[in-house]
Amino acid sequence: QMRAVLGSRERLLPLLAAQRSRGRRRACAATGEGGAAEAAVSSAASASSSEPAVAVVTAPACTYCARAKALLRTEGIAYTEVAVGEDMERLELVREASGRRSVPQVFIGGMCIGGADELEAEMQRGAIALRLSASAGTPPLPAALAEALAAAKPAFSTPLAPAPSADAAPGAAAAPVGRGVALGGVSATDYATLTALAERLGRSRAEGGVGPGNRWGFGGWRAPLERHELAFTGEEGAEWLRAQAKQVPLGGRAATPQAVGRALLDAQLVHDVSGATAPFVEGGAVFRLQADEVRLSPGARAPLNCAVVSPTPARGAAAVAADLRTRILALHDAFLTEDGRGIDYARMRESEAFSAYLAVAAELQRVDLLPLSKPERTAFFINVYNVLVAHAVAVLGFPTSLLERLAFFSSVRYRIGGVDYTPDDIENGILRGNRPSAASIGALLGMPSLSKGPFARGDPRLLLVVAPGEPRIHFALNCAAASCPPIRLYSADSLDAALDAAASAFCETEVVVNASERTVEMSKIFEWYAPDFGADNDERLRFLLPYLAPAPRAALSDMLKTDPSTIEVKFKPYSWDVNDVSKA
Repeated sequence: QMRAVLGSRERLLPLLAAQRSRGRRRACAATGEGGAAEAAVSSAASASSSEPAVAVVTAPACTYCARAKALLRTEGIAYTEVAVGEDMERLELVREASGRRSVPQVFIGGMCIGGADELEAEMQRGAIALRLSASAGTPPLPAALAEALAAAKPAFSTPLAPAPSADAAPGAAAAPVGRGVALGGVSATDYATLTALAERLGRSRAEGGVGPGNRWGFGGWRAPLERHELAFTGEEGAEWLRAQAKQVPLGGRAATPQAVGRALLDAQLVHDVSGATAPFVEGGAVFRLQADEVRLSPGARAPLNCAVVSPTPARGAAAVAADLRTRILALHDAFLTEDGRGIDYARMRESEAFSAYLAVAAELQRVDLLPLSKPERTAFFINVYNVLVAHAVAVLGFPTSLLERLAFFSSVRYRIGGVDYTPDDIENGILRGNRPSAASIGALLGMPSLSKGPFARGDPRLLLVVAPGEPRIHFALNCAAASCPPIRLYSADSLDAALDAAASAFCETEVVVNASERTVEMSKIFEWYAPDFGADNDERLRFLLPYLAPAPRAALSDMLKTDPSTIEVKFKPYSWDVNDVSKA
C-alpha cells in the first residue's frame, strides 16, 4: 500500500508545483482591490454551475469538519465533501498537496486555505468572497490531487457487522469462555454444571447460597478500603463449596473445591473484583457472580459492557474493537449538532444504535488477547480506550473537577477477556509499558521512579504490556476533552504510518515555534508525560522535528543547532471542556 502511495507522490509532485504557482497568482488577485463582497459571491456562484467552488476534506465524526461545513452552509456557499476516511493512501495524497495532515482542509481555487478556524477567520474579514470571485470557474482541488484521488481506491470504511443477538436476558449464561488472557477450555457439559452451581451459589444464606452482600477489599492508595456490592470473599466461596453434599463432577470426574472455583473463574461465571487476581480459595480476594453485575447500584464500579453476558462466541479481538469504534463514530455523526460544536448524548444513549453498540461491547468479555502481536495489542487497546471513554461519557457524563477526573479514568471500565480494564489501566499499564500515571505521587513530585505502574506482580494483564512504551499513543488516545486528539481507527498493518499521521496532525495544531523569541509552545500533554518523549528538553524538542510542518521544523532545527539551553518551552492551557449539548 505504501509503495502505491510513493508512486502516486512521484506523479503528483511536479503537477502540484505548477498548480500551487497558479493558486498563488489567484490568491494575490483575490487580496487586491475589487468589488463588494456581495458581488463577488454572486459572480462566483454564477461561474460555478457545474461544480462547487469549495472542497472540504473530512474524516468521520470530526467536530471541526462539521463546523467548517456549517460555516459554508450558513453563508450559502456550495461545497464538495472529500471524505478520506481512514485510508492512509488518500490521507498521504492530501498531505502532499497541502502540507497538512489535520482535517478538515478547505480548498478553493486549487489551494488549501486551512481548516475550520482559518475558514471562519477569512469569512469574518470578507476574504472568502474575494477568493471565490478570483477563482471562479476553477475546480477547488488541485488537478493533480483530484486525479490522484480518483485513481486511488475508495476511502476505507469499516462496515458495521451485525450486532450479536440481544435476546438473552440480562445476566443470562453464555457459552464457555476463559479468564484473564487465555481461554479456560471449559467444555459445554461442564459449563452447564457450573451455571447451575453458580445460580445456587448466588442465593441468600437462608436459601442455601453464599449470601452475596457488601464486602470490603483493598482498593489501592486512593481508596485503601473499597466497598464491593453483591460480593463474597474467597474464603466464603471456598467454605460454601466444601459444604456441598457431594463433589461437583467436572470432566466426568469429581473435582475438588479449588478446581471448581478455578472452573467458575475460567467460565467467567465469577469474577475477582478486588484486583487481587487470587484463586477462588481462602484469602483476602473479593468475588462477584457475573449474573449480579446488572443488579449493582448506579454508583458501583460495574464494567460498562456487562449489562448482559455476551450470548454468542466472540470474534477476534481486533474485529470487535474495530466494530465498536465504527459504531461509536457513527453515533457521534448521528447526534452531532449541525454546527459541529456538541453531541446530544442524552438522545444517543436512548437510540437503537446505542443498544446495538452495547451488544457488541459485551463481546469484549470473551475475546482472547494472548495471541495478539505487539502491533495488534497496541492498535486494539488504542481503539478500546477511545470507545470506552466515549461510552462512559455517554452514560455517566464527563467529570468537571480534578478529583472527579482522577476517579473517572481510574474507575470506568470494560471487562475484556475476563479481566477489568480502566482507561488508566490501558494507557499507563498496557500502552506506556506499566509506568506510573501522570497523576501519581512520584510524577507530581517530579520523581516518577517513586511510584509504580498499575499492574503488580502476578497480575495477568502484565502479559499484554507493550514494552517499551510507545510515545505516539498520546496523539491517538481521546479522553473526550476539547484538547484531545480526534478518534481514529488503528490497525496493526498500518499502525506505524497511522501513529505518524496522528503525531503530525496533533503537532501541526498544538506546537508553535517562534524563532525570533526562541520559544516553543506546546500542549500540556508534553509536560504531563515528559519522560515518554525524552530525558530532557533537548531530546523532547528533537522528538518533535519529524512531525512538524516544513517551516516550523526548519526554525526549530536552527534553534537547536545554536544553543538548545536558551529555548524556552511553554505549555498551553488544557481545555477539559466536553461537547455534551444535552447538559446545556
